[in-house]
Amino acid sequence: MRSSLKTSHTRIGVIGGIGSRASIATYSLLMEELSKNARDVVIINLPIENIFEFMSDQIMESVYHTIEQLSHVGAKLIGIPCNTIHRHAKTISKKCLNYDVTFVDIIDESVSMILKRDCKVAGIIGTPIGIELYKESLESAGVEVLIPNYKQQEIINEIIRIALTDEFHQSKVHRRIQLEQISADFLSKGADCILLGCTELPLYFENSIPEKYISTIHALVSGLVEHMRNKEDVCA
Repeated sequence: MRSSLKTSHTRIGVIGGIGSRASIATYSLLMEELSKNARDVVIINLPIENIFEFMSDQIMESVYHTIEQLSHVGAKLIGIPCNTIHRHAKTISKKCLNYDVTFVDIIDESVSMILKRDCKVAGIIGTPIGIELYKESLESAGVEVLIPNYKQQEIINEIIRIALTDEFHQSKVHRRIQLEQISADFLSKGADCILLGCTELPLYFENSIPEKYISTIHALVSGLVEHMRNKEDVCA
């Protein structure tokens, strides 16, 4: 059943819950970036927290079904605040097109933000899958990439796991220091920007993300808002 809600703005759909804190941060930032009368955002929250260790066909079917649900309530743009799930970005995009919906790809938007900043060397912090996706995209765009060593990756994986649990608040300061140490290592090796390539990672910095860091949550929100305005300019 199609939504009876009428709107003069392009409706944004967000597939949330992968994980939930990153989804809340995405929604909050959208509310800040959109003007008061343009805050037309629908979120469907999936009860999926940790997919960087296990991403089943059943999980992806839930995502595809949610795309259909969002299209039925009038969403014309869809974003997912999770980098790892973008391993299936091509299929997700095709599913969206089946419902005349545009998929805003967090990987593309983050790479675009790096290029706009004229970064020549990017240090990537994220899940192993996320790092693989960004490494391929950035190198194709001519950006040199620095990735964590084995020990650093183990620390990063634990930092991400903690952000998905109730331990997050009590260990936030300690984990942020660990992120800063890994980032400092990248910067000492020539990185001119640090990509927080997992949407859980910006949560450790709250609203004070250092200048050299790029938050994929901010990149996704920026992309959603830009696509929304472009669609409305075409229709104007």
